[in-house]
This record gives sequence, structure tokens and C-alpha cells, in this order.
Amino acid sequence: MALRVVTPPEPVVTWDEAKAHLRVEDDEEQNYVEGLIKAATAHIDGPSGWLQRAIGVQTLEWTGHCFPTGEFDLPIGPVISIESIGYTDGSGSVQNLAEGAWVQADDWLRPAHGTSWPSVRSERGAASVTYVAGYQAVPADIKLAILMGVAALHANRGDQPIESAIGPKSAAGSLLSSYKVWRL
Repeated sequence: MALRVVTPPEPVVTWDEAKAHLRVEDDEEQNYVEGLIKAATAHIDGPSGWLQRAIGVQTLEWTGHCFPTGEFDLPIGPVISIESIGYTDGSGSVQNLAEGAWVQADDWLRPAHGTSWPSVRSERGAASVTYVAGYQAVPADIKLAILMGVAALHANRGDQPIESAIGPKSAAGSLLSSYKVWRL
């Protein structure tokens, strides 16, 4: 199984929000602070983020050597919509399942009633799901945690690992703990 970001999210915290939170008077540090916002957000967001959850709205592509049997969870949620479900048939060409051939609820997919996933040649990338995930309205506590992480990084320039600013043992991390997805 592989997961990649097709379209990355827009920043979920703006310069103006960070400027107000940091009590910065002018725009002199805008590029630096926007870099901190990106770093703090990237540390928690998406397939490689600590939360194992999509924060900003983004397009993801899951690929596998076959479809899992029956119902399966998409690895990063919250899922907003399914863009396409494709598979490689025996000839090597890619086929897309027609809309209605599957059922999506929350973060899982299953074949429509009375059907099954298509049989695919067991090879890397033979099955794929392209989907949109993230929060259309980012929860206030996630935004606050990002702002707290940015403030910690801003106050301790170059002298603080990002995990201590917005990781599991930080004050920001305590706001985020209920959003963490634990995988076995």
C-alpha cells in the first residue's frame, strides 16, 4: 500500500491570525512566520504527519496491489469525497469504476450491495482510490494548537525541536491528542 498527496492543502492558519496571536506589529517577519506555519502544520498534517489525519483539504491517492476484501478504511481522513476508483485489468490498461459501484461512509469504502471489488492482477499500484480529505472548517482547537506551535518556535528560534513545540508532549499536543489516529 502507498499513499501520496496529489494536491496539497492550502494553509489552515493565515498570516493575519498568526500576526495577531504573536502580537507582531508589522509585516517584517511575514515570510519567516509563514514558514513556521508551514512547518508546524506539516508536522501534524497528512500521511506523514503526527496526527495521521488530513487537516487542510487535500487530494490523496491510495494505491495497492489489490483491493482489500469487502469494506476497507481509507488511511487518512476525514474523507470528504471520492474522486475515482481505478484498477489495472489484465491488459495493463486502467479502468475506472462507475460511480455507484461503491458505497462510501465516513472514512471507509465497500462495494455496492450485491457486488465485489474487481479482481486485479496482483502488482504494485493495480488498485487505486483518489479522494479528497480534510476539514472543510478546521476545528478551532487544531488552529489554536498550530498557533501555539508557531509561537513556541518563534520565541525559541533555532533552539527548539518541532516536537517540543507541537508534538505529543507539548501544550499544543494536548489540544491535538483527541485528533490523533492510532494504527496497529
